[in-house]
Amino acid sequence: MTESLLGGLEGNGRPQDIAELCIALEVLYNSIGRYREGLAVAERAAALAEASGDVAALARAETGRGIDLLALGRLEEGIDALESVIAVGEVADDLYNLPRALEMTAVGYLARGQPKRSLEVQQQSVALQERIQVPWGIGLALGGLGGIYRVLGDWDRAGEYLERGLDLCRTPPFPSWAIYPLVGLARLRIEEGKLEKASALIEEATDIARQNGNLWAIGAGELLRAEVDLLEGRADPARTRVESVLGRLDPEEWQVLDALPTLAAAYEAGGNVSKAEQTIRKAIERARDRNVVLSLVPALVVRGRLMAAQEDWASAERDFEEAVHIAREMPYPYCEAQGLYEAGNACARRGDVQRARVSLEQALAIFQRLGAQPLVERTERALGELKEG
Repeated sequence: MTESLLGGLEGNGRPQDIAELCIALEVLYNSIGRYREGLAVAERAAALAEASGDVAALARAETGRGIDLLALGRLEEGIDALESVIAVGEVADDLYNLPRALEMTAVGYLARGQPKRSLEVQQQSVALQERIQVPWGIGLALGGLGGIYRVLGDWDRAGEYLERGLDLCRTPPFPSWAIYPLVGLARLRIEEGKLEKASALIEEATDIARQNGNLWAIGAGELLRAEVDLLEGRADPARTRVESVLGRLDPEEWQVLDALPTLAAAYEAGGNVSKAEQTIRKAIERARDRNVVLSLVPALVVRGRLMAAQEDWASAERDFEEAVHIAREMPYPYCEAQGLYEAGNACARRGDVQRARVSLEQALAIFQRLGAQPLVERTERALGELKEG
C-alpha cells in the first residue's frame, strides 16, 4: 500500500509528502528485517526532508537510517547518524525520536564494547519513556537495560529488568513488542543453564515473530535454539538451524556475526574442524573490520579452543589472552570466564598444571558470582582432574 502510494507521488507530489511516505516505508521494512530497502528509503527521506527544511521529518529519517546501518553491520556510521539525532532531539525535547535514537545508540555502544557508556544512554531512554508513559515503550527500554546488565555481569538486575520489561510489552494493544525482552531473557537463561525455561521463552518469541513476519526475531530464535542444541549435545540440528538462518540473511547483516561463532562451534562439535576454522576466521575478520567487539570476544574463545585441540598452543594462548583482556576491559565477565576456562583446559592438556589451576580458579570465581551453575560444575570438575606434574 505504502509503496504504491509512493509510486503515485513520484514526479507529482510535494517533497514533504514523499518524505513522509518514505519514512513510513522505512519503518515497515525495518520491522520485517529488510534493512537494505529500509536504508534506501530512509536516505531518500532524509534528503527530501533536508531540502524542504522539515527538521522533524529529517530526525525521523535519520533515526531510521541509523538503525538500518546498525542492522547492516555498519556500526560507526549508524552510531554517527543516531548521535546527530540525539544532539538535536535533546535541545528540542523531541519525545518522539529521542527515546528510539537513545535505545539504538546504546545498542551500538554495547556492540562496540562499551557497556558502561551503553548503560548511561539506555538509562536516559528509560527516563524519557517513563515521562511518555506508554507501557510497551517503557518495557522495551527496561528490556534493553536488562540486556546491558547481563553483559556487565549483574544477572540479578538483568533478570529483574527483562522480566519487568516483558510484562509491560505484553500489555495490549502491541504485544508483538514482547519479542525483544523475550529474546534477551532467553539469552540470560541459557547462560544461567536454565535451558528448559530458555526454550519456552524462545518458543514464545518465535511464535510472535512468525505471526508478524519479523525476520530478525525469527533468526534470533533459531540461533538461540542452536545454542541449546549444542549444550545438549545435538551438533547436527544446531548446524542445520544456523545454516538455515544464514541462508535467509543479507550477507552484510549484523546478525551474521551472531551466527558465525555458533556455526563454528557446531562444526567443531560435529568433527568438521576445517569448516570450523574457516567459519571462525571469517567471524573474527568481520568483527575486527567492523569494530563489533561484543562479537569478537566469543569468536576468539572459539578459535582458541580449536587451536588448542590441534596443540597449536601459541596460537591458542594468543586468542585466549586477547579475549580475556578485552572482556576484562569492557567489562564482560561471562566471556572473560569462558576465556579463562578454555585457557585453563589448554594449559592442563599441555601439562602446565600451575597455570591451569590459576586460570580455572579465576573462571570458577566469576561463574559462581554470576550464577552460571552448569559452568560452575564443569569448572569444578576440571579443577578436580588436575594432577600435579
